[in-house]
Amino acid sequence: MAGQRTPRGTLSREKIVATAVEVLGKDGLDGVTMRSVANVLDVNAMSLYRHFRAKEDLLLALVDELMAGLPLPPPGTPPVEAVREIVRAHFALLLQYPGLHLVDTGTIPAPGELRVSERLYAALLESGMDIPGAVGLLAVIQRFVVGCAFRYPARHDWDHNLVYWNEVRASLAKLPADDYPTLRKLGAGLDDAMRTQEEIFEEGLDALLAPLTTRTRRG
Repeated sequence: MAGQRTPRGTLSREKIVATAVEVLGKDGLDGVTMRSVANVLDVNAMSLYRHFRAKEDLLLALVDELMAGLPLPPPGTPPVEAVREIVRAHFALLLQYPGLHLVDTGTIPAPGELRVSERLYAALLESGMDIPGAVGLLAVIQRFVVGCAFRYPARHDWDHNLVYWNEVRASLAKLPADDYPTLRKLGAGLDDAMRTQEEIFEEGLDALLAPLTTRTRRG
């Protein structure tokens, strides 16, 4: 991204955060530094410290900005579908901005995160879950989403890669039958239509929400 001189007196917290979001989308979390953001703005890096005490503060503001823009389902959306829509949107956000999941936002979330948590917990409680159950399920879902996003960059190249899966089958076929009968059986049963990372995400989400779906239907 080519730097464009920011006119004197117009540098603001909002402009800095917006530029940091651009850098994150292009270069990932490691690319977001006070210097890199300042370079894009074509200002001295020290000028950013008038608005943020440290890089960590900028990263927190960046997360808050992105979470504040996460689309939420409209009122009246069935609880399970509301949770599903929000989780999908969060996953898409993590894929769009590599490394976002690595930012530690601490124990007191900013408003952007709070609005998402409020909507998720409201949907879980509306479905009939008790508070401990809702807290536990959401914790598991959050870890699942982060794990899928973390794995995605390295794994999505495997999707429908026949060369890769043929190598996997061949490798499993060479395992000693007496020691690894199940893995050999698994290799022999692999077909060419392996699931994409998005399909794996959807299947995992279905599994996590299955008890909630059953509960809602019974209700």
